[in-house]
Amino acid sequence: WLTPLERGGVVYAMSITVTNPATEPATNVWTLEVDEQASQTIPAAPLQRFLDVSLVLAQDALRLPDSVVGGSTSNRVAIGFTATVEATLLRVYAASSYTFGSGNGTDTACHGMLLEGVGPNSDSTFPTLNLCHADGEVIDIYIQLLADYTYALEL
Repeated sequence: WLTPLERGGVVYAMSITVTNPATEPATNVWTLEVDEQASQTIPAAPLQRFLDVSLVLAQDALRLPDSVVGGSTSNRVAIGFTATVEATLLRVYAASSYTFGSGNGTDTACHGMLLEGVGPNSDSTFPTLNLCHADGEVIDIYIQLLADYTYALEL
């Protein structure tokens, strides 16, 4: 992995696409085998997934055009989930009729959003939402999520 494997003076480049398994494998490693030669095992990253995901619309209506997340004309959405690993970015994809701002890639201070987490020992946390990046139907929320905490996000 650290140096190219040359076969007959030719260096090969490749690309692969993977899909996460439904559950994390007991042996979570990667290897590469070529003509019965194998690389050393490389530890894989923990499987990042959310459990118990829920979404509740505050009203059965579309967000008004040009409304801003958290504004008085914004249709509120509550998202619930349990994080399985620590994370620093939460990305939400909305349905095509729902937008997070003007669609011009604006950074916002996450005004009007609320996030609460409850840990495995019933300890609560209210992470600070410092930066969000809204672009049409996608919003990135930069936050410190803790593993095994159940979160409620309202936006």
